[in-house]
Amino acid sequence: MKVAIGIPCPEIVHVDFALKNLPQIIAYTKSKFPDIELFIMDKQGVRTDSNRNSILKECLDNDVDAILWLDADMIYPIDILEAFIKSRKDIIGTLYFKRSEPYDPIAYVKGDNPNKPFKYINTTILPKNTIIEVDGLGFGGMFVNTEVYKKMGDEKWMTYGKNFHIPLDLPDKLSHDLVFCKKAQEYGFKLYLHTGVKAGHITNKLVTEDDWLNNRQKEIINNKINIAVICPTIDEEKAQKTLNQLKFTSGIEANFYSVVDMDRTGFITTLNTALKNIDANYYVYVAEDAYGGKDWLKIAYETMEKENSSLLAFNDGKWFGKLASFGMISQKFARENGYLLNPVYKSHYADTELTLIAMNNNSFSYNPESVLIEVDYKKHGVNLEDKNTFSERKKSMFDKKITNVNLLNLFE
Repeated sequence: MKVAIGIPCPEIVHVDFALKNLPQIIAYTKSKFPDIELFIMDKQGVRTDSNRNSILKECLDNDVDAILWLDADMIYPIDILEAFIKSRKDIIGTLYFKRSEPYDPIAYVKGDNPNKPFKYINTTILPKNTIIEVDGLGFGGMFVNTEVYKKMGDEKWMTYGKNFHIPLDLPDKLSHDLVFCKKAQEYGFKLYLHTGVKAGHITNKLVTEDDWLNNRQKEIINNKINIAVICPTIDEEKAQKTLNQLKFTSGIEANFYSVVDMDRTGFITTLNTALKNIDANYYVYVAEDAYGGKDWLKIAYETMEKENSSLLAFNDGKWFGKLASFGMISQKFARENGYLLNPVYKSHYADTELTLIAMNNNSFSYNPESVLIEVDYKKHGVNLEDKNTFSERKKSMFDKKITNVNLLNLFE
């Protein structure tokens, strides 16, 4: 196997990388894989994308099997190549962090902002020493099988987004790392992050995960995660008792609201009225007969952040992720719809429609460890008028919000 260590160099290369870390990586790899052919390929210049393209061309001209891209301002684990070779992945990267505050991770999933289509991964909820699929990586410590480049043809060359250097909030501002990742996915390749392979960024200090975690804690303290748990009710005493239990078991800071339906407008109308008056990043709708398991809200929040979803169904002990009978909704999803639950319904089926829309958008989450059950000893049937409304709306594909016809059979 022929592996190139590709190093696009700035004018100054840090001595700790060049004279200590890089020789250690080479020596360790040769001790583990004595038959491997290792090449050091570097190119110096002010344009990193141009340097990388020169190295890539040389690698392809010399029939190299894989490239380990290393940035010269970082320190890597000496067993980095061993971990990546054993992974048998075409594209796999290292967990590292930006050099300046807030030290965000350079590993991404897709977001919903068209001007910033990638959202960094929250590393606090990543499994340890595990390989996970991601949507974006940095080239610092990225291992790429050269078959990837061959399949990409003329689109293999590194380039920045056309608006990358313009200091305005515009689309197409991706770095050359993320442009490559996006194109590789379009050619059918998956990208992976090895959470056990961590590198440090060199500045006047070594930037690591600890710096990002410390900065994140400051942000959480100064700007509390804004979650609103809303409980429409006609019995305020009962609702407050429920919310006290939910707050005690939530595992995370949130605001809890009992909203009394003074005019008997119904659960859904009361819930939507609360939406107009409460600003939050996430909304949770519950009833006065809800009971939460340990860390029910913390688990739900971390799941939605990790999966970048719009709606989460709690484990209610009945639907097991098929339906968000009690649910957690992102602000964006609620504002797009104009409601938390569709006001065409009175008491039933609004959660069913909402679930189908989120599923259709591939933005639905379920974590069985987030337990929020309904405790109702006087269970009644469904509202027949709501059932008929649901059947009629199904004919219009719910105002054309559903495009996947197979979803319509989930609740037959």
